Amino acid sequence: MSKRGRDIIDKKVVLEAAAQEFSNVNKLHPRIYEFAPKDVCVLVEEVQFSPVNKYNVDVKDTMFPTAKWGDIPVRFIRPAGTTASYQ
Repeated sequence: MSKRGRDIIDKKVVLEAAAQEFSNVNKLHPRIYEFAPKDVCVLVEEVQFSPVNKYNVDVKDTMFPTAKWGDIPVRFIRPAGTTASYQ
């Protein structure tokens, strides 16, 4: 293997803690493709319905008028408490 190839392999990717934990759990066997289809459905549902931490946000729904397509719904989402005006 060339020196350049070794350099690429030796570089480590740093993940956020939650992503690293997910990666560590999923490197173990059995992997998802080794399960029976009915068991995969249960596993996927558990992952999809697990709680997720979300930041508080302010949401503003408005309509944006266009000549060609009529009014288009637009949703602005920004961190809660932001005081800058919408442009």
